[in-house]
Amino acid sequence: MIYLISFSIYSLLILIAGKGGLKKTETVEDFFVGGKSMKLMPSIFTFTATWFSVASMVGFTGAVYYSGYEVLLMSVVGWFFGAGLLVIIVDPLRKYDLITIPEYFHKRYGSRKLQVFGGLTVIFCYIMYIIIQITGFGIVVSKLLDINYTMSIFMVYLFIIYTTYGGFFSVVKTDTLNIIITILGVIITAYLTISRFDSISQINIMASSMDFGDSKNILEFNASISVIVTTSIAWGLGLAVNPQYLTRISSTNSSLTAKKMISYSVFILAFMYLLLALTGMGGRVLAPELNNIVPVDEIYSHLINDTIYSKLSGMILIGIAAAAISTINSQLLILSSGFMIDIIPAIYKKPIRQDRVLNYSRLVIVVAATVSLALSFTPPSSLLTYGSIIWSIFSITFFIPIYGGSIWKKANKYGAGASIVAGLVVMFYWLQKQGFFNSSYSIHPVIPSFIAALVFFILFTFIGELYENKA
Repeated sequence: MIYLISFSIYSLLILIAGKGGLKKTETVEDFFVGGKSMKLMPSIFTFTATWFSVASMVGFTGAVYYSGYEVLLMSVVGWFFGAGLLVIIVDPLRKYDLITIPEYFHKRYGSRKLQVFGGLTVIFCYIMYIIIQITGFGIVVSKLLDINYTMSIFMVYLFIIYTTYGGFFSVVKTDTLNIIITILGVIITAYLTISRFDSISQINIMASSMDFGDSKNILEFNASISVIVTTSIAWGLGLAVNPQYLTRISSTNSSLTAKKMISYSVFILAFMYLLLALTGMGGRVLAPELNNIVPVDEIYSHLINDTIYSKLSGMILIGIAAAAISTINSQLLILSSGFMIDIIPAIYKKPIRQDRVLNYSRLVIVVAATVSLALSFTPPSSLLTYGSIIWSIFSITFFIPIYGGSIWKKANKYGAGASIVAGLVVMFYWLQKQGFFNSSYSIHPVIPSFIAALVFFILFTFIGELYENKA
């Protein structure tokens, strides 16, 4: 009953928060990037809410439970490294006045084909990544409300369509609500866990002394150094060019606002990840029987529903829902822009009226959400592992052309195109060799792929320059 009441209240708040977006949206720029008018506070809210997904809340906590603090090095450190790179790219990116990130390929390199490819990449990656969010939501809500997994993912389906339908202004308003609820949920979870111990140091001492099968001391490395370092780099490179964050840079009213947005958001996120890490470690002590019995992504729901259950658990439930929705609606909106701005103009040469672009964009949102929902019926085994591979695609298709093109004036479309092809070929060869989405690698697949992409970027830039000079 507590969970049902909490969820009902949250549903009402979302309906109120999301209704204003349609009224404020008049242009395509309004719909996709809020007219590039976002001030600092709403920018922080939407950036943080977009970042902190259900994979962070559920997948990260479960991973810490099983593997200890090395998970911080493999994921969070890499994410914050990527955030540092985002600060560096703010000024070069805003110079091109972008609505979508694949537009960079056209405005910087003069290539419509690369822009179309960028749009297709965004569509594919976000449909695949939205599966993670829907799956995480479905796993937790089905456990807590004691309903079928299928029914629970239909619930999030309705929420994400509603909150995205009004465009960027609607997303920002609901993000503000969602991130506040999510932060409260994380704080309550940590409080309910930590309050069972005399001190935080007691959590670490007790967790270190536990026999967890193959797992070593929580402060030691279970994985090899190469796996930890390369996985962290993979996450960082992916975050640094992930369109959901770069679009937030474009939506701000100035470069200074964008830089402050990233910097302040990192402090908020660091606090949240610290609390989740303590929750994972505390759960390891309080409920050791879950080890090797419960899947990593279900640890969080078991802790809430059984180990630390209280009258405040309803807030944790809606915090999970909020984390899922605030990431999915952002990705759906960007996915729609990839189709309507990056792909359609290259196919349909005539200009399309803005009101029709808006209507078609909303239709794309519904279709993409439906496809993601259908694919979520067969969820991935590990949200964090699956997510790192999806983000790796962004690393090897967007990072070098965007960052390299911003630093190196000679960079051209030949180098950009060759780097993308080389990176993808090496990556899929590496994945096929070790098994797709297999977490037992010695070096993360993004590393050899990234090196190949960099080499081809430099080599074919010079080859392309020679070709154009001869022509």
